[in-house]
Amino acid sequence: MEPNICTHRYHAIQTNLQRCELATAEFITEATKREISFALVQEPYIGRIGQMKNYSGTRIAQSYRSQNTEKVIKAAIVLFNDTIDMTQCPGLTTENIAGAKLSTGAWDLGVVSVYLEGDTPIDPYLEMIDAAVVGLRTRHVILDVNAWNTWWGSRKTDSRGIEVAAKLDQLEFHILNRGTELTFDTYRGGKRFSSCVDITNCSTSLLGRMNNWRLSDEITSSDHRADCPVVRTGFF
Repeated sequence: MEPNICTHRYHAIQTNLQRCELATAEFITEATKREISFALVQEPYIGRIGQMKNYSGTRIAQSYRSQNTEKVIKAAIVLFNDTIDMTQCPGLTTENIAGAKLSTGAWDLGVVSVYLEGDTPIDPYLEMIDAAVVGLRTRHVILDVNAWNTWWGSRKTDSRGIEVAAKLDQLEFHILNRGTELTFDTYRGGKRFSSCVDITNCSTSLLGRMNNWRLSDEITSSDHRADCPVVRTGFF
């Protein structure tokens, strides 16, 4: 560690809540109890309002949902730490992608939460990821995404996984997953379904500052396991 530089560790979560009210409530409770600083969320519970509601002690970055649309929010960023400022970027945020800049007086960090629909063209999503990473105007970015590719431990690689991998390579992002641990695991009708579909990524500038990446079954009852990286700041 360099002398005379104060470093801080901020705990984060990446989680898919499967639009489940219970899993979303568990997430808020556990994140608060564990003093999580921020979270990248996919498929939160949205109820009748069609978007994630505000919970006490949190700030949420997500797309504004008009009452005249049937689209629902599937990506959000949740900030728990009140010592961090969050600037939402409306032009970089849709129902499926949420982009925000987190900052203190000492550092800033771009956060992009992405949920890729499996039955829609992927090119518009990839273009939005590009726009978000560039538009946040910081070298330090954390990004999550869902896709199938053996590169990060999936049993197979499909065309969408190939395109996502190419985009991550183009952006010079690094995958934090180890590739040996399942991010989705459940039994349905006596049959097991599992995969490595959820991946957390960071820009090259953050690679040496992302510590203790692990998966947890203790955050929520969702079939998707929570990714729990730690961000070390102080050298930004």
